[in-house]
Amino acid sequence: MLVVSILQGAAAYWKINSISTVTNDILENTIPSINEAHAINALILRTRLWQARYMTPENEASREQSRARIVEFATERDQRVAAYQSLVASADEQQTYDELKAKLDLLRADGERLRAFPNERYEEAIAFFRGSMYANYLAVSAAARKLVDINIANGKKADAAVRSEQASAMRSTLLILGLAVLIALSAMTFCFLGVSRPIERMTAAMRRLAGGDAASKIPYASRQDEIGAMAGAVQVFRDNLVRTRQLEEETALARASAEEQRKAGMRQMADGFEAAVGGIVGMVSSAASELQATAQSMSSTAGQTATQSTSVAAAAEQAAANVNTVAAAAEELGSSVAEISRQVSGSADLAQMAVAEANATVGLVQELAQSASRIGDVVALISQIAGQTNLLALNATIEAARAGEAGARLRGRGFRGQGTRQPDRARHRGDRAADRPDPGIDGSSGRRDRRDRHAHPRNRGRRGLDRDGGGGAGRGDPGDRAQRCPGIRRDERGDDEHRGCGGCGRGDGCSRRAGAGLGLRAVAPIRAPQCRGRELPRHRARRLNGTE
Repeated sequence: MLVVSILQGAAAYWKINSISTVTNDILENTIPSINEAHAINALILRTRLWQARYMTPENEASREQSRARIVEFATERDQRVAAYQSLVASADEQQTYDELKAKLDLLRADGERLRAFPNERYEEAIAFFRGSMYANYLAVSAAARKLVDINIANGKKADAAVRSEQASAMRSTLLILGLAVLIALSAMTFCFLGVSRPIERMTAAMRRLAGGDAASKIPYASRQDEIGAMAGAVQVFRDNLVRTRQLEEETALARASAEEQRKAGMRQMADGFEAAVGGIVGMVSSAASELQATAQSMSSTAGQTATQSTSVAAAAEQAAANVNTVAAAAEELGSSVAEISRQVSGSADLAQMAVAEANATVGLVQELAQSASRIGDVVALISQIAGQTNLLALNATIEAARAGEAGARLRGRGFRGQGTRQPDRARHRGDRAADRPDPGIDGSSGRRDRRDRHAHPRNRGRRGLDRDGGGGAGRGDPGDRAQRCPGIRRDERGDDEHRGCGGCGRGDGCSRRAGAGLGLRAVAPIRAPQCRGRELPRHRARRLNGTE
């Protein structure tokens, strides 16, 4: 098909090229030659007409106009004749062209001669114009028409050639098309008979082979083309199937032989096992006798074991009693642990309260820093205290006697060691307190201290104590106060000081009442060691300052 297509294309190209050559010759040579020949003939005719007008003018102006037109047409005619030389395509045309040029030369000379006739020789000029000059005109016109006829004949020949080439191209195309159709039909027949049908038969053979028919024959295995290669591949599959079946049969035979061998081996093993079991039975019989003797000895041993078990049971009962005792002790230990936990919880609460007291102490320290500006007032109080020295000495003597009695009673209660250590310590602390300004002098500080102290649970008892002894603090007997609070002692100056406030639970109140009973209105710093750092209530501060 490819070769046929190439042949068809080449033939069509060759025919079209031939037609194109002939057509180009007609368009570029024949038609222009006909046009130029007609133009030359027309110019010859016009020149002849204007020459006739020249011979029959109406006046001199018309005669001159005719002469000018004759010259114009003659010039254009000569130019076209000269240009026609390039259009000559054949020898016959060249010969006719040469004749035309020669006759034009004669006609040109006749024109010059005609214009040379004077007016007096008009009759002679007319005779020349109608005689020999007319004969030359006819010869030139015939030569021009002959050129036209030659070109028309060439055009007809070219037309015949084009038509012939067209017919030839049509015949070639139809021939090649028929050949292509024949080749296509042959190819279809070959594909159907040589490809499709063998593939169909081979497909059927592969289906049979897939179904297990290994005895079927594979067709077209001897072909040397692609169909033969496919058939060879299918043949390989068939051979592999046959070989696989042979291997399966051999495997089945080998499996049967192995089964027979296994059965024989099992029989041999059974015989050997039977013999071994017989020997074992004999050994078991002898061992049974020995086992009977051993059982008897174990029976006696079991009796002894029962006796010992009774002893062990008694020991177990005693151990159970001990366990009960240990359980009771463990319960008591648990109670102790619970009590310890409760005590630890109480200690934690006390620690939290101590933290709160520490925070309050921080606030008091800040207030003490603010009270530093009242040093001048403290100096004034010290001056008042110095003025009352005599009265304090008298009171100190009285209180010392009473403190001796109180100390004797305290020693009877078990505070002997504390009574011997407190005088020097109280005296030292009293001296330091006398040198320190009392922050409770400020009314606002005393008011805040009383509010904080009364709000604390541990100070509620102190509030009650202040209410009980507040009214007679400045009027009661110092000896009575010393008897009520065994922690009060009297130093060498006659001042009362609280010692061991833990004995009565009223440390702060007792110390303040002791000072108030002595009439020491300005001696606020004299306090018990346990109560140092706390401010006096506002009414105590006013009483000590002499404002109440």
